[in-house]
Amino acid sequence: MAKGPFHFKTFTVGQDGAAMKVGTDGIVLGCWSPIEGARRVMDIGAGNGYVGIMLLQRMKPGGQLYGVELEPGAAAQCKENYLNQPFASEATAWHGPVQKATEVHPNWRNTFDLIVSNPPYFVPETTTLDDQMREFLRIRSHFALVEDEYGSLQGLITLEDILEEIVGEITDEFDPAAEMQVKKTDDGQFLVDGAMT
Repeated sequence: MAKGPFHFKTFTVGQDGAAMKVGTDGIVLGCWSPIEGARRVMDIGAGNGYVGIMLLQRMKPGGQLYGVELEPGAAAQCKENYLNQPFASEATAWHGPVQKATEVHPNWRNTFDLIVSNPPYFVPETTTLDDQMREFLRIRSHFALVEDEYGSLQGLITLEDILEEIVGEITDEFDPAAEMQVKKTDDGQFLVDGAMT
């Protein structure tokens, strides 16, 4: 396992905070992704941020990069790596699930010219939830892109989606605050929502 920073020809990234280290697949993605005309790029699962940094270096000046990372340590590493580049003002690292990105940042909705994900992980829509949950645990991933039998993108599935199918709605720090299910009245009694679990 790689330790310490990784040195590219024109920049260096720290990688101690991210589980996924710099790898050939990400370097190829950063080098070969078509960026012609791209002004706003989202890097889903940004890790330590190196794919986005490579893309931003290839873009025309004034482009914007948004790295979305779920894992706290990797998100902090990504932010630090963005800040250590000469174009720090053009790169934003955000910690949170990609499904909540446009809720938290409404100005991001329908504004990206290019979206990349390293590694892109596709699963057939016929995969059972049980099999997909086991696969997420095996490969230590939290989301996958779902494709049909023709290879067309059908959507996104996350580990949280699967767990919510099993145990019901899961609220976390990215969900809007839920209304209180138990309320104390002025006379000291309690009103309890009948749907409360």
